[in-house]
Amino acid sequence: MNQQDNFEKYVDEYLNSLLHDEEVKEMEHRLETDPDFARQFGIEIQGPVDHHFQNKSFEDFFRNYEIDYDSQLRNQKKLRRLWITFVLATSFLIVVLVGYTIFVGDSKSDMLFAQHFEQYEQPNAAEIHADANLLLPFEFYKIKDYDRTIKELEQLYSAALYEQKYLLEFYLGLSYLGKKNPDLEKAEMYFSKVKSTNNLYQQDAHWYLALTNLKAENLSEAKARLNAIAKDGEHCYQNQAMELLEDMK
Repeated sequence: MNQQDNFEKYVDEYLNSLLHDEEVKEMEHRLETDPDFARQFGIEIQGPVDHHFQNKSFEDFFRNYEIDYDSQLRNQKKLRRLWITFVLATSFLIVVLVGYTIFVGDSKSDMLFAQHFEQYEQPNAAEIHADANLLLPFEFYKIKDYDRTIKELEQLYSAALYEQKYLLEFYLGLSYLGKKNPDLEKAEMYFSKVKSTNNLYQQDAHWYLALTNLKAENLSEAKARLNAIAKDGEHCYQNQAMELLEDMK
C-alpha cells in the first residue's frame, strides 16, 4: 500500500470512528508536529501548527480533503473522457479524409470509365453459327464470363483456326478490358492490332483504346484519342467522345 493509500485509509477510518483513541491522538499529534510525516500525505506544516488545522477540527479537515480528493477524481475522469472523445473524433476525421482523398484522387478515372464503358454486342448469330469454334467462347462472352471467353478465344487465335483475326483480336481486347481485374496491356495490344487494319471494328477499337487509356489513368493519351474521334465527323463514336472529354474537365 502506497502513501496515498495509507492516508486515504486513515481518513476513512477516522471519519467512520474506526481508530482507537490512542491511534487518533497519535496520528493528530504527528500530523501537527512532524513535518516529514505530514508531508508524505501532502500536508505542509507552517510553524508549530499547520495552517490546515487552524480554526477547524481534524474531522472538518479530513472531510474537506475527501471532498477535494473526490473532486480531483471527477475532474480526472472528465479529462479522460474528453481525451478519449478527442482521440476518437480525430481518428474518425483522419479516416474520412483518407477515404475522401482515395475516392477523389484515385477513383475519378474508374468512375468515368464505368459511366462510359458498355459491353459490346456479340457478333450476329449467323456469323457465330457459321463457325462452330465460335459458339462456346461467345456463350461465355454473352454472360460476361470474360476469363473463360479469353481462354477459348486465345486458343483459337494461337491456332489460327479463324480467318478473320481482327474479330478475335477485338473481342479479346474487350474481354481483357471488361474482366474483374482488367489486363490493360493486353487490351491495348489487341485493340491496337484491330485499329491498325481496315476492318469492321476499326472505329470501335479506337474508342475502346481511349477507354483503356482512361482506365489506366493515362489521361494524356486518352484525351489525344478522344480529340481525334471528336474531330472526325464520320466517326461513329464522335458524340460519346465529346461527352467524355467534357466529363474529364
